[in-house]
Amino acid sequence: MKAHRKFPPRRRCGQRDEAALRARRGFTLFELAVTTLVLGAAFALIGPLLVRVARSERAAEQRQIALFEVSNTLERITSLDWQSLTGESLDSLPLSETARAGLSEPNLRASVEAVKGPPEAKRIVVEIDWKDTAGVRVAPVRLVTEVYRRESGLGSGP
Repeated sequence: MKAHRKFPPRRRCGQRDEAALRARRGFTLFELAVTTLVLGAAFALIGPLLVRVARSERAAEQRQIALFEVSNTLERITSLDWQSLTGESLDSLPLSETARAGLSEPNLRASVEAVKGPPEAKRIVVEIDWKDTAGVRVAPVRLVTEVYRRESGLGSGP
């Protein structure tokens, strides 16, 4: 009598051998090396990008502080009466605490010049510049307006 060869049971598609699964529980050294290499490359690319984003956010924040400072200063100046709008009266403009804290070496300037022609007017220019984190002066933030002389009797209240 012939001995029958015993064949392993047929597996269905997608079924795995339990013995093979038990034998391979961890990762190979090659898989770990490839994973480390991929993660290292990703961090090498993301690191400089994060630094650039942080610098950009800081520059935008400084520009916003400067814009608020110039806007508030211009509003204070335009609220002065006509005779007080002179270059000498604007020589010592105070900086806010926010601008002093948020900007490195801020420099606030204002100028007044007469505008020819009727109606009589004065052009006011207010600008501020500061140093960035590299110590380089940035382009100033500048606002310009014109103030017109009020005629007596016009615009007075009831």
